[in-house]
Amino acid sequence: MEHIAIKSLSVRKPMPYTTPGLGDRIHSVLIGYNYSILNDTQVTIHLTKDKYFRPDKKASWHEILELLPPDRVFVEGHDVKELKEHEWLLYLRKKGINAKLNCYKDFPQRFEFPAELTDNDWFDAGKVMSHYPCVEPIVDNIELPEKFVTVQFDCNKVPYYESSNDIRKIPPMKVLEILAQWKSRGYDTVFVGGDGAPNLGKNPGSLKNIGYAMSKAAFHIGADSGFFHLATMYKPKENIVVYANRGSGMSHHIIRARSNKVKIELV
Repeated sequence: MEHIAIKSLSVRKPMPYTTPGLGDRIHSVLIGYNYSILNDTQVTIHLTKDKYFRPDKKASWHEILELLPPDRVFVEGHDVKELKEHEWLLYLRKKGINAKLNCYKDFPQRFEFPAELTDNDWFDAGKVMSHYPCVEPIVDNIELPEKFVTVQFDCNKVPYYESSNDIRKIPPMKVLEILAQWKSRGYDTVFVGGDGAPNLGKNPGSLKNIGYAMSKAAFHIGADSGFFHLATMYKPKENIVVYANRGSGMSHHIIRARSNKVKIELV
């Protein structure tokens, strides 16, 4: 069993890192799963209380884990928060848990490597996240179009057809142009996320149902949002297309995806 401690604090701002979004949690679980596959070991992901103990977050972590083969990745919450990273590791080590932090050497953020850390305190999560595992879906009984793409352009509960100040949000008119382009290539569209289509079974928001649809889709297309991270669980990198606003900057996730040969379209 290997142990990974998800960082206590943000790598971008001097504030706690609470895995606020679904994409944050999916990404964190994928760090553990990819590490387990690449190193042929079980992995436990360790989380501070602000990431785990709120009931909706706890349920979300376990819903994500259910998408993966059993007995590969586990999560454990701890009754501490807002610790500096070396304090977080020391807390775990006092409990007999020899964990390492997930740090990114490829595209490091402002607070990626606190001065107190040593090389023995972290591993390069960038290398781990170059792996796209293409997991098998859990369900198989949803009727879907013969030739389709899964689509997500909503962000933070704002549907694709409404504008938002979120820099990741693609303007509605641009989304309509993108959808028309895919339609002209012969693809139907199946929306996931907040704009989820009713043909994803009785529970269109179920990650199991969405994962099944993604696994059968020719491509996943969409913005830099939560279901992009889910797509990296089910799709090979060449079958994911992410759209980003030209001039607004890209997250380290999208820069990394581009380096991994995911197609990034600037609009």
